[in-house]
Amino acid sequence: MTNLLDQHPEMAPQLAFELDEALIDPVEPLIDPVEALIDPVEALIDPVEALIDPVEPLIDPVEALIDPVEPLIDPVE
Repeated sequence: MTNLLDQHPEMAPQLAFELDEALIDPVEPLIDPVEALIDPVEALIDPVEALIDPVEPLIDPVEALIDPVEPLIDPVE
């Protein structure tokens, strides 16, 4: 291929286009099925965030309760 391009540099754009097409063509049929898998997952994001949002403010206070107790657990075990 290098020799061909050395001998005919004017062919480089056409060869680049053909190589690009050769790489893209096999992938294009996969796009729609993958998007079909993504769409239902995206639809779950908002409901899951709606479940997480009310719980998030509770995390720090609960950790504040746990942190002083944790050092006591190891000696008891």
